[in-house]
Amino acid sequence: MTQTAATRIFDELSKFMTSTADAVGSMHREMEAMIRTQTDKWLSTVAMDLVKREDLEHVQEKLSKLTEENEALKKRVGVLEGKSAK
Repeated sequence: MTQTAATRIFDELSKFMTSTADAVGSMHREMEAMIRTQTDKWLSTVAMDLVKREDLEHVQEKLSKLTEENEALKKRVGVLEGKSAK
């Protein structure tokens, strides 16, 4: 094999490797974009189903107060029913 033939082979191999690296880089960018798009879609649908912590705590406080009021009313009704039965 002559120097010129070897040089030509290495030149072609270099071009092939460069184009392969470019193709892999392009595929990587496409996959990254697709994953980002799918993740954004998933997060936007999940975000609609989530409740803020402050809202949850507010509802829990209200529920606690209502439960206390309900228990107090049950006692009052029990007392009143006891008086009316006499």
